[in-house]
Amino acid sequence: MNKIVITLVGLLLLCSCSYSGMSSISGKVIDVDTRTPIPEVQIELVPGPSTISSADGSFHFYDIEPGSCYITAQKKGYEFNRKGIDAIAGKNVEITIELTRLENE
Repeated sequence: MNKIVITLVGLLLLCSCSYSGMSSISGKVIDVDTRTPIPEVQIELVPGPSTISSADGSFHFYDIEPGSCYITAQKKGYEFNRKGIDAIAGKNVEITIELTRLENE
């Protein structure tokens, strides 16, 4: 019985350690001049997945490998933006991305 309890506790610790080793990244995309949220912006982690910002400009990436990466943001009518970011194990990294509207759009 004691071996079973010790094994179960060990497995729980192993699972919690491996889960906490991942990172998450969340943020918001805003217009640099008006400070208002920008929806439907294509957000990409390089290397990694991509997503589209929601109606309130927010976005989320879950289960990201820790380490350095780039986050890019692009939408028609706005300048392309690329930022370096460090994904930290067991932490959520929050970022605000500011996009500048193109003058001739």
